[in-house]
Order: sequence, then C-alpha cells, then structure tokens
Amino acid sequence: MKLLRVGFFCILSLLISSCATIQQEPQGRPTEFLAPTSDFTMRLPPFITIEVLKNSRVPVIGTTQRDGKTYRVVVLPVPAATALRFLINDDGSFEGSAINNTGSRMGFSYSPTPSNTRLVAETSVSQAPTASLKPEQTEAIRAALDAHLAASLKDPASAIQYAAGEPTECRNVINAPPQMRDSWCTCYFVNAKNSMGGYTGAQIGVVSLISTQPPYLMLDVPKELIGSPAGCKNVVSRDAGLIHALVK
Repeated sequence: MKLLRVGFFCILSLLISSCATIQQEPQGRPTEFLAPTSDFTMRLPPFITIEVLKNSRVPVIGTTQRDGKTYRVVVLPVPAATALRFLINDDGSFEGSAINNTGSRMGFSYSPTPSNTRLVAETSVSQAPTASLKPEQTEAIRAALDAHLAASLKDPASAIQYAAGEPTECRNVINAPPQMRDSWCTCYFVNAKNSMGGYTGAQIGVVSLISTQPPYLMLDVPKELIGSPAGCKNVVSRDAGLIHALVK
C-alpha cells in the first residue's frame, strides 16, 4: 500500500519533477559520514538560506541512479533541510539535484557557496590545529587554565572534580560566530561553589585563547555559545589543588 501511495504521488507531480528510487542503508542507518571541506551556505526555496559548518557530520543514507550514473544521497544536518536528500558526485561535489522524502525530484538547483565545496571522508578534512602541539605546549596551556580559573571562579578555593582539555578549533565546541571559528578554544569541567555557597556540580566551561604562544591569555566563552561536550579534545582529570595554590 505504501508503494502505491508513493507511486500515485509521483504521477501527480510528474509535470514538475520525476521520481527516484533510493537504495537505502540497512535499517535506514548511515554507515558513512562525510565532512565539508569548508563552511558553506545554500539557498533553499523560497527564502531560506542554510549554513553548514566544516566540522559537521553529513550522513550518507543511500544511493540513487540517474541517467545511468550512481550518486550518493546525503541529508544535511540542518533542521530546515532534513526533508531533502541531496545528490553527491563521485568527487564530493553537489550534483545540484535533491529528492524529497517521498522520492520525488525537486525542480530547483541546489548549489553551495563557495561553489568548490566538497563533501569528503571525515579523515580527509584537515584536523584541528592541536595536531602540531607538542606535549609541553599542551601542559603549559593547561597550567595557564589553572591560573585563569583561580582568578575567575567565584570561589576558586572550593574547586573540586577538575578536568581540562587541550586546544581545538572553536567551531568544534562552541556555536562560534564566523570570526571565531578558526580560533583556539579549550574545554574544562569543574565543580565549585557559587555565590550562594553551594556546589553546582561539575560544569562545562570553555575559554578561547588570545594567543597560541606564551603567555597563554584566555577569555571565558559565554555559556549560551557552548555546544556539545563531544567536541572537547583529550579531556583529562587534573588536580584541583593546582587551582587552590594560585588563589591570591
């Protein structure tokens, strides 16, 4: 019955589009994820422009054929685009067509800006700048974070349950404005007393680094900009006594 409904819809929409069959992954679960080679925007009709960031994971949900050629089919991880399935060429470029969730081709050409954006294997995308960090640099940045928290927490002497990460691109851990996306940020988790004298539980915090060379000056990132902790890089437990010792 479901196939009959889809077929009927395709006949009705034949004047403006054509139908396509998507060979979906088992159970509809993607087995491959792609990543954009750059941040990009795309216009969706009638008046919507979406933005997809470089660190996004774009699931491949299957393949489809058109004019004897096989294309990968992806869903862009943006709420406004989840009803569309985009066709991707072998080189990762956008073919320009999209299919809706009933299998009907849309009568609009979809092109990213910049136009040379590709969707490639995640491992092909350049990694965060921490790839070039030496262990002593990472430790120096964590030590600078100790000092920053000693000066910025409401009650730094009460700090417990402390953990600190190492720098990663800010786009990985915060909803960064364009001018901050390629900057460096560091995550931390700490439990400390608030202004009422009570412990808040281990809370995530993020600082942005003003410099990646000593002295490692830092600024707090507003809580409302912090994204998923999954983007935090190499978070390790750290002795909260390192904060206590720096309280003046």
